[in-house]
Amino acid sequence: MILCGDFLALQRQTAGCIDAVYDRASLIALPPAMRTVYAAHLASLLDAGTPCLLITLDYDQRQMNGPPFAVSAEEITALYADAFGIERLGSDDVLEDSSRFREAGIKRLHETTWRLQRNRAGD
Repeated sequence: MILCGDFLALQRQTAGCIDAVYDRASLIALPPAMRTVYAAHLASLLDAGTPCLLITLDYDQRQMNGPPFAVSAEEITALYADAFGIERLGSDDVLEDSSRFREAGIKRLHETTWRLQRNRAGD
């Protein structure tokens, strides 16, 4: 099933059982103030064991206003550690392939792939 709409308005009964999550650009599209709400809502929709593949970008946010916004490894831990197991799968320097970022004056751009797995409630 594919749903289109406001993710933060999605309710568990509408979503049903979610087998996996692929987040390619949601988190980096949100300003920092909304990320905590997003991560908590995502956790509320998932059963224990549900895997998530999360891809983030990290760069010096002072060099360019987002979106996409920079999301650091420390922020991933702060957002997800209470509800998810977190595994960093890899990180690549993608600046050479990103003319928009180079033209904006970005000096470092890392794309990181994370595997999250929903913990049981209370874990």
